[in-house]
Amino acid sequence: MNLSKKGDGQEQMRKLKTPQRADLTEIKPDSLIRLKDVLQFIRVSKSSWHNGVKLGLYPKGFVVGRRTRLYRGGEILKLING
Repeated sequence: MNLSKKGDGQEQMRKLKTPQRADLTEIKPDSLIRLKDVLQFIRVSKSSWHNGVKLGLYPKGFVVGRRTRLYRGGEILKLING
Protein backbone atom coordinates (compact mmCIF):
# COMPACT_ATOMS: atom_id res chain seq x y z
CA MET A 1 0.00 0.00 0.00
CA ASN A 2 1.36 3.42 -0.97
CA LEU A 3 1.08 5.88 1.93
CA SER A 4 2.60 8.86 0.13
CA LYS A 5 1.09 12.30 0.36
CA LYS A 6 -1.61 13.29 -2.09
CA GLY A 7 0.43 16.14 -3.61
CA ASP A 8 3.63 14.15 -4.27
CA GLY A 9 2.76 13.40 -7.90
CA GLN A 10 2.02 17.07 -8.59
CA GLU A 11 5.34 18.12 -7.07
CA GLN A 12 7.22 15.63 -9.22
CA MET A 13 5.43 16.87 -12.36
CA ARG A 14 6.28 20.47 -11.46
CA LYS A 15 9.97 19.52 -11.17
CA LEU A 16 9.85 17.85 -14.57
CA LYS A 17 8.23 20.86 -16.25
CA THR A 18 10.60 23.42 -14.73
CA PRO A 19 13.38 24.07 -17.27
CA GLN A 20 16.88 23.99 -15.87
CA ARG A 21 18.99 27.08 -16.38
CA ALA A 22 21.95 26.22 -18.58
CA ASP A 23 25.48 26.91 -17.40
CA LEU A 24 27.24 29.85 -19.08
CA THR A 25 30.45 27.86 -19.30
CA GLU A 26 28.75 25.78 -22.00
CA ILE A 27 28.99 28.73 -24.39
CA LYS A 28 32.33 29.12 -26.11
CA PRO A 29 33.04 32.39 -27.96
CA ASP A 30 33.78 30.54 -31.21
CA SER A 31 30.79 28.15 -31.00
CA LEU A 32 27.63 28.24 -33.09
CA ILE A 33 24.35 27.98 -31.20
CA ARG A 34 20.78 27.22 -32.29
CA LEU A 35 17.95 29.44 -31.12
CA LYS A 36 16.48 26.81 -28.79
CA ASP A 37 19.83 26.73 -26.97
CA VAL A 38 20.14 30.53 -26.91
CA LEU A 39 16.72 30.75 -25.27
CA GLN A 40 17.96 28.61 -22.36
CA PHE A 41 20.28 31.48 -21.43
CA ILE A 42 18.11 34.42 -22.42
CA ARG A 43 14.67 33.76 -21.03
CA VAL A 44 12.34 35.21 -23.65
CA SER A 45 9.87 33.55 -26.00
CA LYS A 46 10.71 32.87 -29.64
CA SER A 47 8.41 35.63 -30.81
CA SER A 48 9.97 38.12 -28.37
CA TRP A 49 13.42 37.07 -29.62
CA HIS A 50 12.44 37.62 -33.26
CA ASN A 51 10.90 41.01 -32.41
CA GLY A 52 14.11 41.93 -30.55
CA VAL A 53 16.17 40.97 -33.61
CA LYS A 54 14.00 43.25 -35.78
CA LEU A 55 14.47 46.09 -33.29
CA GLY A 56 18.24 45.51 -33.08
CA LEU A 57 18.21 44.34 -29.45
CA TYR A 58 19.48 40.84 -30.24
CA PRO A 59 21.99 39.59 -32.82
CA LYS A 60 20.63 38.45 -36.19
CA GLY A 61 22.67 35.30 -36.50
CA PHE A 62 23.06 33.71 -39.91
CA VAL A 63 21.12 31.24 -42.02
CA VAL A 64 22.65 27.82 -42.62
CA GLY A 65 19.59 26.10 -44.08
CA ARG A 66 15.99 26.64 -45.02
CA ARG A 67 14.80 26.54 -41.40
CA THR A 68 18.04 26.84 -39.44
CA ARG A 69 19.65 29.97 -38.07
CA LEU A 70 22.76 29.89 -35.89
CA TYR A 71 24.15 32.48 -33.52
CA ARG A 72 27.77 33.08 -32.61
CA GLY A 73 28.62 32.20 -29.03
CA GLY A 74 30.65 35.38 -28.61
CA GLU A 75 27.66 37.55 -29.54
CA ILE A 76 25.43 35.69 -27.09
CA LEU A 77 28.00 35.99 -24.29
CA LYS A 78 28.32 39.71 -25.02
CA LEU A 79 24.54 40.08 -24.83
CA ILE A 80 24.32 38.18 -21.54
CA ASN A 81 27.25 39.97 -19.87
CA GLY A 82 26.19 43.38 -21.08
